[in-house]
Amino acid sequence: MARTSAALPDARPIRAAGAMLLGGLGVSLLWRILFAPMLLGDFDPTDMPGHQRALLALGLLATALIAAGGLVQLARGLRSTDAGPAAAGASVAAVTGVALLATNILTLFAGMDFIGLFWAFGVVTAAAWIVTSVALVRSGLLKWSGMATATLSALVIIGLVTGATIIFIMFFATLPLAIGLARWQAVSAAPLSATTQQLS
Repeated sequence: MARTSAALPDARPIRAAGAMLLGGLGVSLLWRILFAPMLLGDFDPTDMPGHQRALLALGLLATALIAAGGLVQLARGLRSTDAGPAAAGASVAAVTGVALLATNILTLFAGMDFIGLFWAFGVVTAAAWIVTSVALVRSGLLKWSGMATATLSALVIIGLVTGATIIFIMFFATLPLAIGLARWQAVSAAPLSATTQQLS
């Protein structure tokens, strides 16, 4: 049976996805503001030895892992809708990004530095957010918050490609999406186009 936009998404994993994205942002802030200075003292992220960069990136890994889990939950909630295939693909990309970052951290601890892995993590992860956001916008599930995260994620990729040091703030591109998903609700089991509350 073909997928149609009349299929009603599962609200519980969709809201859980929003909560996980928000939780990931909270972890990122706590790590960068509180725990990283406790471990590393005063530091310059652009001028650190490999093992210190690896320690600093552990907080980013936790954030990426939680956010990827959020996209997996979102894919579960959207699997019966037109946005389901794109959400599933984006969740796979997000998990791949986590694997790239974890590999990069291990190489740093081993005394090697493959900066391409770090760059690839950022690009793949931001691309997953773009795919997710565009799918939500096109299916009518989220409009303005989806467009906002897609735009911010595109800026993240541009920043990474041009060498900007934005890796520790890049997850804030997901904030509009996270809020929209956390607040999302379907008001009845009628066709989606007539009963889904669109949030910005």
